[in-house]
Amino acid sequence: MSFREKSAWAVMGVLAVVFGGYAVAVAQRAASAGIAQAGVTDLAVWGVIGTVVLLAAVHITMAAIAPPVRSDRGALDGRRAGYAILAAGAALAVVLTLTDAAPFWVANVLITALVAGEITNAAASITHERKSARTQRA
Repeated sequence: MSFREKSAWAVMGVLAVVFGGYAVAVAQRAASAGIAQAGVTDLAVWGVIGTVVLLAAVHITMAAIAPPVRSDRGALDGRRAGYAILAAGAALAVVLTLTDAAPFWVANVLITALVAGEITNAAASITHERKSARTQRA
């Protein structure tokens, strides 16, 4: 498995764990205090901090164990689908804002679009790496 593929798996895993925890915590707060009073700013900030720290730790560990090998492939292979998801989420957030939806919904639509887009980018990267590996072996 290439370093780029391991990195993509790490991104998918960390985002799934952190965003899953965020979603559970937001749901618990919304259930107990109601959506209007469910202050989730601290959860979002800690989610971002947790994501950055976990990804840095995982990538440092992976690089220490097996240093990355430079590849001649472009960095944006297969990323269009993830960016399309992010753009659709941003458009939905604009529509929600224009319809005077609660800021809670706007923020969570943006967070969900960002996480879904990044998971899609990582999955596309894994697919591309595996196709490239098969092609090089043949």
